Amino acid sequence: MVHCICLCSRRTAADTCHIFVTEVIVVKAQPFDHSVLFNEISDSADNIAIPCPDPVKKLCQDGKENLAWYKNFTPIVNESAKNLWVYGASKADEGIYTCVCTWEHNGTVLKTSASRRLKIQGK
Repeated sequence: MVHCICLCSRRTAADTCHIFVTEVIVVKAQPFDHSVLFNEISDSADNIAIPCPDPVKKLCQDGKENLAWYKNFTPIVNESAKNLWVYGASKADEGIYTCVCTWEHNGTVLKTSASRRLKIQGK
């Protein structure tokens, strides 16, 4: 695992430059390291919201970026909201949900992602 703190700059839709500090964690893809997941969602409700973790949500807030969702590393088609809703949740919906923000900085396309585990209780 590589871990660093980076100073970044980014232009917004209003063409103002923002400088911010972000934490970057790079891990090997296999085997998957569960310690890098954001807070687990454990719920028994029929309809469950899975919020995109703040570092990705904040990066993807201008509208010039693209947000996409994955379940167990497989794309979820036509889902781009900051909260992913699981309706009629069942054990089949358990898994690792990842939101990915695709954005551009100085002509380079970048992707930032964060993941959460969903566990369904008592069904």
